[in-house]
Amino acid sequence: MATELISRFPDQIEEITLRGGHGGAFEVSIDGQQVFSKLQSNRYPELNELIEPIRRRLEAPTSA
Repeated sequence: MATELISRFPDQIEEITLRGGHGGAFEVSIDGQQVFSKLQSNRYPELNELIEPIRRRLEAPTSA
């Protein structure tokens, strides 16, 4: 999934970090803001569920 996301946003995504966890956690955050939680939904995300939050974050105006 990480490879697919980087290939969709090659000039915008600099890094995807995977961190070990426990208890069945699979949490997806963008710049510290959670966009998906397996613990809350009891399932893994579909790729399309991550594309839109990433796109919104990348298109959001940055504060200077």
